[in-house]
Amino acid sequence: MAPENTVEAFVAAGVLGADGVELDVHRTADGALVVHHDAGARGVGVLAERTEAEIRASRPEIPTLEEALEACAGMLVNIEVKNLPGDADYDPGEGVAGAVVELLVRRGRRDDVLVSSFNLESADRVRELDGAIPTGFLTLVGMDPVDGVDVAHAHGHGAVNPDVRALPRDGGQRLDRERRGRDATACGRRRRRRHHRRPRRRAARVRLPLTVLGSEKRAIRLFCRRERWCRA
Repeated sequence: MAPENTVEAFVAAGVLGADGVELDVHRTADGALVVHHDAGARGVGVLAERTEAEIRASRPEIPTLEEALEACAGMLVNIEVKNLPGDADYDPGEGVAGAVVELLVRRGRRDDVLVSSFNLESADRVRELDGAIPTGFLTLVGMDPVDGVDVAHAHGHGAVNPDVRALPRDGGQRLDRERRGRDATACGRRRRRRHHRRPRRRAARVRLPLTVLGSEKRAIRLFCRRERWCRA
């Protein structure tokens, strides 16, 4: 199995027939964007305190966001901007969000992406800079998914990804009943790798709100993205 958050992992996901992957992006000291789950990396320390060259020298398997996008060609990529207060690399100026938009525009908008974040200000910044880029709001277990849909809708985001533990037993019916017609998506967060057919069974088990998503296929795609079966 390929190490997580590597080009090899993304390529393997494509070979296995993945519709999409989810990855996390952080900035370096010299403004580059690198893909890694946490703000710090073994053998490197806090990524934002090291240059791209220094990171490459210590951990050559950590890819840049552009390298990851190239490896994910043909798949949907959920780019999660990690930038919460308290994070080791927290940036109130939303430099990562701005750099992600700049990169996507420079690449000619050819990438199939969704830019999401737990930090609403980060997602808002992406929309402010380029409203054509799809954005999403990730919610923690303490937030009611219905409230998450309200917030995402009010801020113009097309997706809301709640923690699966926050979904009520009748989550699908409730969200459909209370938010019918809203252009929002919902999916679960679980840290397991799955083949794309497994989330269909799990989706039924936790009663994900497929009706809100508009189509079962789209629901499975988004669930896979947060299920992390294809996480780098």
